Amino acid sequence: RKESSAASDVYKRQLTNLEVYIDDGSMQLKGPKGRVAPLAIKAGRAMGQAFEIACGLPVSKKKTKVVASSANLGDQIATGLAMHGCKRARSALMLGVQHTAGKGVHRGRATFA
Repeated sequence: RKESSAASDVYKRQLTNLEVYIDDGSMQLKGPKGRVAPLAIKAGRAMGQAFEIACGLPVSKKKTKVVASSANLGDQIATGLAMHGCKRARSALMLGVQHTAGKGVHRGRATFA
């Protein structure tokens, strides 16, 4: 009986030390020119606040990327989301799926326009 009790104590301690991590998150927007950047910035800020403030989960400032159909659009969004460490990128790996800016295939990666 003492062995069972000791195992139960270890199990309870392990549960109280549980930590939660979110590995990847993504957002995809599509719309008319001039409307996407402001909407992406607003939605990105809300997503960052939901993770960090509402859930208490940190967003990695080293890994946060913006992939857009043009460099100008990507720069606008990344600037608006600089507080979250956003940087424009040509591609980003998420859960094993590649997202690449522009048209066509870049080194065998999936693309979107």
